[in-house]
Amino acid sequence: REMIVRVLKGLDDVKMARLVGYIRDWNTSARNCGVAHAVLSLLLRHVPHMRLATVPDVVTSLAGVVPYSERHFERIDRLMQSSYAVDDILARMNRLMPMPGAEAGAAGSGGAGGVAAKAGGAASSDAETSDSDGSGSDSESEGGGDGGGRGSGSG
Repeated sequence: REMIVRVLKGLDDVKMARLVGYIRDWNTSARNCGVAHAVLSLLLRHVPHMRLATVPDVVTSLAGVVPYSERHFERIDRLMQSSYAVDDILARMNRLMPMPGAEAGAAGSGGAGGVAAKAGGAASSDAETSDSDGSGSDSESEGGGDGGGRGSGSG
């Protein structure tokens, strides 16, 4: 990372404009947007903004980054929401259909398997223990429904 920062700080105006143009072009593709954002982040953090503003074509190229970045962030947000839905579905399936051979009364053993274990263990611990006390309460109503145990508030 330090080497990249040294290279960025040492770029002349022509190479800086070319790099920002590449960042704009890379950002148009979901495949390359991560690299584009990583380089852009380093550029904006370590190169003085006044210098960037004086380089020809940099401001217009950066303006072209914004609409695609907004689309990428919306896409990532939809993917995150979908992953929460999958976690919730797996947790509910695990409660409804435990794996055969698992002890019915093994409260909180964690090794009871279930549908989530087949799917990579994506179910939350709340879902595995919510009915262990026999009260039949739903963990979503108790835990605020945060999407299956993933942290909340990235949003």
